[in-house]
Amino acid sequence: MQSPRARVFGTVAQEYDRVRPSYPPAMFDDILDYARLDGAPALDVGAGTGRATLPLAERGIRVSAVEPDAEMAAILTERVRGLPVDVTVAPFESFAPAQPYALLICAQAWHWLDPATRWQRGAAALVDGGTLALCWNGEVPGEPLAGHLQAAYAIHVGDRGEPPPTPAQVDEFAQEFAGQPGFTDQETREYQWSRRLPAEDFLANLRTHSAFLILDQPVRDAFFGDLADRLDQEVTVEMITRLFLARRRPAA
Repeated sequence: MQSPRARVFGTVAQEYDRVRPSYPPAMFDDILDYARLDGAPALDVGAGTGRATLPLAERGIRVSAVEPDAEMAAILTERVRGLPVDVTVAPFESFAPAQPYALLICAQAWHWLDPATRWQRGAAALVDGGTLALCWNGEVPGEPLAGHLQAAYAIHVGDRGEPPPTPAQVDEFAQEFAGQPGFTDQETREYQWSRRLPAEDFLANLRTHSAFLILDQPVRDAFFGDLADRLDQEVTVEMITRLFLARRRPAA
């Protein structure tokens, strides 16, 4: 069953689109080099406001984008106007593709899909030999930013909340990924980069994470007020983008 946290992003769709980080262009180049689509279409699952849809479409790939939240999908629809993209407002669990795809990409959303069915549905949505590409951005604050975050969180949230996933937790998917019988030729790639942004945008980005969206308003306000007081005008966040690639194993 899908976590309720998966459906909170529409409440902050505009800010999500404005402040969430993109992905390194080299990642999309690597996906397309691995997939070798030769004009075949791609499926973007949990497309959000288009962080993966747009770079693929701008490279000439026809994309079917599936997003369960209507507010997120509305922004996505505007972003891809004039590009070869079809947007469907639906959860992946109920999406019935008209034909299998040569590429299924899921950016920052695979962990929100039903773990009982996501791998099987992913394989079923692909042609034999089709590519599954899963990616996540991990934010790795250095010092003193990490210390400020930990201090404010300990004071105001503590065990009343659940912090966002760390890059190390994303690594758990590598083990799960490697054991999937429906896929072969698994590869894992990593891209390191940095992001410097105004403190108010860093805070706005943090506010779009489900771990903070589900907090009671007084707790959230106290945490962000304290953290804002601790930050300089600009912050630097080291980023780790992880990409998992595999091909659907041909049917016997």
